[in-house]
Amino acid sequence: MLECKKNVSELLEDKEPHLYDFKRNQILVSERPKNHKRMINKIKELRNEFPYANNEGRPMENLLKCKYLIEEHGIIFDPDNSDETCDLTGEIYNILWGWSKEKGGFRIASYFDEKMLLGGDTMNSVQTTLNLLIAKSHEMGKESDRFKEYKDIVNPRGKQQISKRYIFWLFRQCQKDFEKLEDRNVSFSDYCIYTHSIGNFCLVPAGFNGGRAAKTKDYWDLSLAILKKEGYENGGFEKDQFNKYINTFFLWDYVDREYNPKSLFSENFYDENYKRQNENDSHSKYMEKEGGARLPENKEEVLFFLNNVNWAIKRRGIFMVAMLKIALLDNPDCEQDESWVTSDIYKKIMYKVFLSDKCYSGYNDVFNKIKNAVPETQENKEIRAILRKAKYQILN
Repeated sequence: MLECKKNVSELLEDKEPHLYDFKRNQILVSERPKNHKRMINKIKELRNEFPYANNEGRPMENLLKCKYLIEEHGIIFDPDNSDETCDLTGEIYNILWGWSKEKGGFRIASYFDEKMLLGGDTMNSVQTTLNLLIAKSHEMGKESDRFKEYKDIVNPRGKQQISKRYIFWLFRQCQKDFEKLEDRNVSFSDYCIYTHSIGNFCLVPAGFNGGRAAKTKDYWDLSLAILKKEGYENGGFEKDQFNKYINTFFLWDYVDREYNPKSLFSENFYDENYKRQNENDSHSKYMEKEGGARLPENKEEVLFFLNNVNWAIKRRGIFMVAMLKIALLDNPDCEQDESWVTSDIYKKIMYKVFLSDKCYSGYNDVFNKIKNAVPETQENKEIRAILRKAKYQILN
């Protein structure tokens, strides 16, 4: 079983920190005194039975096990630290965005706004897509009577949404079907890892995490569309803060050159000249008020979503890792005492590049702006090397 990373310095020592699966940190909740002894024993019992796999393992299976522990046994854990159960993620928020070290699910991120409360969120949720894929797989291979029997056992009220508990139970009964699903949809296996990697975690206005679910089915493109058009009054987020939000939290892949949210269902998501009004997918139509739907309308839209979201999460993860390295140049061991601060050069980049209302045309433009903020001196040699490596990984 792979070891979990307890802090940012350990994370940065990983061979591919941008792909580290934060679900591994679920085992750390067993060390917290507030957890009931039965829960702690259950984690230890399942640790050997259900080892957390690496990238060569079975990502879908590990995702379901994580959800099973949460729902079936009351093991409270969320990798995005929205419930204060993943200290590693909270540490990342603190380093990159000045998220307060005070306890509480909602805190001030001083770099973005000194008054607004923000909390952790997983931008692109795997649950909706998981439900769709499992339902489709089950329809393809199972006898109808058997399907009803399974569903009635766990979900007697006949709800349309497949519960996490049902999904895990179904996995145990239909393992061969899942293996076929993973073999056919490699991109979904990747998504099961990426969904809880660093590039998929963000801070959102207080209450937006739960508030966006019903309107957006937890799709991040639709969520950004709400913040762009309406803001989020309950969380104190104004519409005119949208551009600054995109820049501060490194969200350039999710918007076009004019900072209109791009559809994650579009086959042209990668296109530098993307224009949503020219797209014909269901999310584009939905955001343009031309009908459309929040859920994918066909298999192609599911596949476009998976490829687009994996691409965006991975690239943002690489960028976040680079920024963490720069932020910790003066404190490589990440010792967070009362005098602990991020490096001066990271603060300079934050204030000169990220805390801006300007519209950047993607990562290449951002890297050029950072380069202008970091003079080419011997003192900045290490920083420029970090930036060159990240730029190459993202743009190639």
